[in-house]
Amino acid sequence: QGAAMTAAGQIVNCTFAGNGTNEYASGVAVTLAAGTFRNNIVWGNIDCVTELSPGAAAAAYNCFPGAAGANDVSTNPLYKNAVDGDYRLLGSSPCRNSGDTTIWTGAANTCDLAGNPRVKHGAVDMGCYETLADSNTILIIR
Repeated sequence: QGAAMTAAGQIVNCTFAGNGTNEYASGVAVTLAAGTFRNNIVWGNIDCVTELSPGAAAAAYNCFPGAAGANDVSTNPLYKNAVDGDYRLLGSSPCRNSGDTTIWTGAANTCDLAGNPRVKHGAVDMGCYETLADSNTILIIR
C-alpha cells in the first residue's frame, strides 16, 4: 500500500500520488475511527484502489475521485508535472485556496513541504505544496 491508517491521528495537507500495488491491496487506504483527514489530495495513483472510509473522523476539504462532501473536490487537481513527480499545483487548480485554513490557526509550523508559507492571503491549498505565483505571471509596475 502507498499509505494506510486505521486508528486515529491527523493526516493534514498531504498528497498521495504515484502509488501502485498488486491486485490484492489498496494504493491508499484510510479508515479512521477518529482523528482528522483534511486538506489532502489523493489523485494519480497507478492501477490501484483508493479506499477512503473516514468514519467519525473530521474528514473534509479533500480531493479524490468520487469525493462528495460539500467542501471536497472530485476533479483533477492539475499537478504541474505528475509524470516527473512534480505534484505542485498549477495556478488554475481547483485545489488552490480550497483548503480549510482553520486547522493552521496558531500552528507552530506553518510551512509546506518546500518550506513556503502554508497560509497565503488568508487561504490554504489542498495537498503538500502551497501554490506560488505562476512563472508565467507578468507584473507591470508603472
